[in-house]
Amino acid sequence: MSTQETVILKDKEHPLSSPNTACYAAAVTCGGELSPQGYFHAVSPGGHEKNTSSGEHVVVWLLKNKDLEFKAFAGERLSQREFIQRWTDETWLADHPDHPMTFMKYLLENLNAARDFIKKNKPLIQVRHGRRTAFIRQDETPERRAELLRLLKEK
Repeated sequence: MSTQETVILKDKEHPLSSPNTACYAAAVTCGGELSPQGYFHAVSPGGHEKNTSSGEHVVVWLLKNKDLEFKAFAGERLSQREFIQRWTDETWLADHPDHPMTFMKYLLENLNAARDFIKKNKPLIQVRHGRRTAFIRQDETPERRAELLRLLKEK
């Protein structure tokens, strides 16, 4: 499998509730990797033709296409007390990277980290003019924003 390939997860859900955000977190938990500049979130201005009053979301996660290995797990029984002890024991988790409990724990941590990242990074504003599209940072200066809109409308 070529590691140069990119796997694309794209939808129009808000990234905090998107199933693709959970998929990204699960992939990273299993050894996957985000491609450089592998996260993109834009919102178009709202309007009657859009799917929400606040605009349409476009969310893209780009993951490196790499092999993920899953080792067989024979299973075991343990008490609730032992489950909780293992869950909170970072040394035990580090010593048992292929245990299902470790996967669950790190999946939740990765999902929470992804959600924190999303909350800290404002979406780009997506502006369309005919067949052309511009993506403008929300904190862009008024001068740069005007320049980008002027360039968008030029033929």
